[in-house]
Amino acid sequence: MKEVEYKLDVNNLSKQFSPEEIKLNDVFKATIKTASPIVFDSYKKLRAGGSAILIDETSNVTVAACMIQ
Repeated sequence: MKEVEYKLDVNNLSKQFSPEEIKLNDVFKATIKTASPIVFDSYKKLRAGGSAILIDETSNVTVAACMIQ
């Protein structure tokens, strides 16, 4: 992950800027860096092409689900 913009508090929908940590099941907005370019669509325009899962390359464990802007 390159940068976390904010974490969303799901209880009151407030944005927590510069969160100290991201835990399992947290909802947050982030910029990610990929090893190679990827093809995608905006989630708003095409849900199937604008969503993805992130997999840890060393353990092959799913680490996140994404909606791409």
